[in-house]
Amino acid sequence: MHEKALEKARKLELDGVAPDAEYMAVAGSDYGWVKAWKVEDGYVVLYGDGDNTYADVDKSSHLEDDDLAPWLEWQDLDPLESIEQRANVRGADAIPDATGDEDGPFYILVTRYLYGSREITGFVTNDRHEPLEFDSIKDAHEWIKRTDTAVWCLSWGEYARPSYKVVTAV
Repeated sequence: MHEKALEKARKLELDGVAPDAEYMAVAGSDYGWVKAWKVEDGYVVLYGDGDNTYADVDKSSHLEDDDLAPWLEWQDLDPLESIEQRANVRGADAIPDATGDEDGPFYILVTRYLYGSREITGFVTNDRHEPLEFDSIKDAHEWIKRTDTAVWCLSWGEYARPSYKVVTAV
C-alpha cells in the first residue's frame, strides 16, 4: 500500500500537479513537510524531512493545509519530546503556557528565530543537555527575566532574540 501511494504521489509531483493541501513545519522543511493530492478514495499523502520521504493514503473526504500537521507528529514520544516536537511542527504558540496551578516541575521552551522564516524550539537545558527543571513557575519566570535582560549576541542565522515560554509536562 505504501509503495503504491509513494509511486502515485511521486508521479503527481513529477507531472507538475499542484498538491491540494500542503504543510511545512515551522522549523523548516528539514524538520518536516507534507503534501496531499485528492484521489478517487481520499488523498495520497507524501511527507518527509531533510533525509526521508514517505507516502500513504488518507481516507478523509476533505483536507485543509493545517490538517496535515499530524503527519509530522509521532505518537510514541515521552511528554517532553512530544512538547518539543509539537512546537517545532506547529509553533510554540500551539503549546499551552503553564498557569502555576500545576504541580510542576516547570520547564522553559526557548524559540530561536532564524532567517528563512524558521523557528527552532527546544528546552532550556543544563550542562548535560537535559531539560532544566524548575520547582515553581516563579523560579522559571525569574530565570527568563534574568536571561531576557542580559546582552544578547545573535547566533549565526538568527534575526531576533529568542522568546521563552514556561510549560509543564502535565
